[in-house]
Amino acid sequence: MNVTQEHLNFIVKFAKDYGATKVLLFGSAFDNPTDASDIDIATDIPVSLIDTFAATLEETMMMPIDVVPLIPPTPFSRFIQQYSRILL
Repeated sequence: MNVTQEHLNFIVKFAKDYGATKVLLFGSAFDNPTDASDIDIATDIPVSLIDTFAATLEETMMMPIDVVPLIPPTPFSRFIQQYSRILL
């Protein structure tokens, strides 16, 4: 799957609608956007909204998307923050 800047812009806009102030891109779409298996993002959207956000985003974009919460911080979310692209 080819992940374009248009896809990423849409994700950022959508995340802002859910109150995000931080969106990070990691995984295959970060490493090789022209041949990504899915889109992995991490965000500071409130945990209570993450599942709804992720499901709605995946349905809307018709692409596999994984969403990791940045709050509360975990060893995995700290790792992502070191090895990711800041989208927002």
